[in-house]
Amino acid sequence: MRERLSFEAVAERLAGIRDRLASFLLDCGGDEWGDFPEIDAARLDMDRRSRGEPAELAA
Repeated sequence: MRERLSFEAVAERLAGIRDRLASFLLDCGGDEWGDFPEIDAARLDMDRRSRGEPAELAA
């Protein structure tokens, strides 16, 4: 039987996927991805989490 996840757990997993995708795009394309607000939002959230602050999950 499958485990049921809370909304918070799903949101956290999706944020992790978004963070990995943003990191990949920034590693591959450098600053050309900086024009996308979703990438900037993911980058800000990653920075906040690395400092132990809550992420905004804006993207």
